[in-house]
Amino acid sequence: AASLKDGRYDFRVRVVNLPLWLAASFTTSDHVVLKMDVEGSEHGILEEMVGRGIMGLIDVLSLECHGSGGNCENLLARVRQAHPRIRLLKEGWDHSGYDSHSTLNSDEQAAVAKACEAFD
Repeated sequence: AASLKDGRYDFRVRVVNLPLWLAASFTTSDHVVLKMDVEGSEHGILEEMVGRGIMGLIDVLSLECHGSGGNCENLLARVRQAHPRIRLLKEGWDHSGYDSHSTLNSDEQAAVAKACEAFD
């Protein structure tokens, strides 16, 4: 567990080493779609995945890359070099990002659902 203090509260949350979990949970015969928006931590996570040789587990990587964690273009080049067949979707370029604060009208919901069907 990790601890986070915001000045008023002390939060304890369970954490997982994502690259180790992916390697233990999936094989290349699985179809893995990874959505990653982790506010700069994607650099360390993806570098570890490249270093461990497990990028081949990921079929589709939907990523919002934050420059605060490092150089995004260099990171994406290393990801592509490690797994040339990966389908890489960059938030803001290849798709709009959606999260718990997003609101979609019915046309937008239908478009997102149709895009997701392409992965089935």
